[in-house]
Amino acid sequence: MRIGTTTVRLAAVGTALALVLTACGGRDDETSGGDGGTATTAGGAGGGESAFTIDVDQCESYDGTQGVTDTSIKIGTSVPLSGPYATAFAAINKGYKAYFDYVNSEKGGVQGRTIELISLDDAYNAGNTKANVDKLVQDEKVFALFNIVGTANNLAFRDDYNAVDSACVPNLFVATGSEKWGEAEEYPWLIGSIPSYATEAAVFVDYLEATNPQAKVALLYQNDDFGEGYRKALQKAIEGTEVTIVAEESFNSSDQDPTPQVTSLSSSGADTVFIGITGLPCATAMKAVAGIGTWKPLEYISQTCTSQIILNVATDSGANPSVVDGVLSTGYVMDPADPQFDSVPGMADYKRIAAQQGLSEAEINNGYTAYGWAMGQLLEATLNQAPSLDRKTVMETAYNLQKLELPLLREGIVVTTAGTADPFPIESLYVVKYDSATGQWVEQGELIDLEGKTGQFVPES
Repeated sequence: MRIGTTTVRLAAVGTALALVLTACGGRDDETSGGDGGTATTAGGAGGGESAFTIDVDQCESYDGTQGVTDTSIKIGTSVPLSGPYATAFAAINKGYKAYFDYVNSEKGGVQGRTIELISLDDAYNAGNTKANVDKLVQDEKVFALFNIVGTANNLAFRDDYNAVDSACVPNLFVATGSEKWGEAEEYPWLIGSIPSYATEAAVFVDYLEATNPQAKVALLYQNDDFGEGYRKALQKAIEGTEVTIVAEESFNSSDQDPTPQVTSLSSSGADTVFIGITGLPCATAMKAVAGIGTWKPLEYISQTCTSQIILNVATDSGANPSVVDGVLSTGYVMDPADPQFDSVPGMADYKRIAAQQGLSEAEINNGYTAYGWAMGQLLEATLNQAPSLDRKTVMETAYNLQKLELPLLREGIVVTTAGTADPFPIESLYVVKYDSATGQWVEQGELIDLEGKTGQFVPES
């Protein structure tokens, strides 16, 4: 297989799946869903000579403690709170906002300071994001930016705030898997969160080599930096294999219906379709594939599309479950709507505490909310582990995390970073298949562990 000795080989589904499902019965009981996770750190937390450090002398203007007082720390974000993409992504904001409220009320904040969150709406428009970030940094005087959604959205201000010679404002755990977030040497003030699309594509092609080594793939991708990331990553992943891309169609993210592109792909002779789009159009694409009838490809959707809210739209609230039955993706965060995780301590604590914070059952069971909650835990852990609350130290700490366990991550998945040598926080994934009868994303074999190896799958610029 293409990944070969760099990872655990995908096992035959039968025996390995049984083992994986047994392992998923629980996580370490010492990890609590209400905590920010446990970890050891290096770098900003005292890791020694090899630790990642940042030279602030290159900053055009550096204010290391802007937004920090004796009682609070101000964090800003820009997220789609209106428009079609808000249907999915606004829930992320609800997740971490509820978690920060819990941290403030029950833990006294981080390092004795409450987290003051300012969330601005950008409707998934990169120009709006840039304007929001300018306001957050220049007017609201935030300490750091956090979990901003969208590749193009983060690129819109990266040179101004995250480059070595910029204003040097931390942009922590952005909500996109672009391979561009691996450029820590040039952009040390930005770090990603979700697995890179390069990692995701490599894992999927590894699966194809094990199950259909001469697969003919039809690719549907967004006509923006998000979609291009998938396109380039998939092209890189198939190098040296017999897997081929036989057709490609791009989709404008400002549109909402990719049905014409899906119809075109259906005549390509492909036996596999890779859907590299996100939000509600991803649900529409799945409906379009199912609606053709005569085309029955193996179907893979972006990890950003696996939330129950997207699946509900695709199936018309469950009326047409066959639309999503058997769809493949990759997983790293436990799905709160999946009953197999109900007994896991981290999930049980999440549901209990989130309810106490006023989230509805529907909000709690939304995978996007759970992701936001997990990212809130990641930020809390990073801030608490920083020796001091200044921008340089916090950013160095984020780039020197070692085996950080977050309660909502799937079994065996941890957060590890090592500066320029390993700038990607999460590099382990399960291939998962959706079973509409049980409502579960069922793991198809063992964990694919690419810790420290994502760089070799990143396509050249």
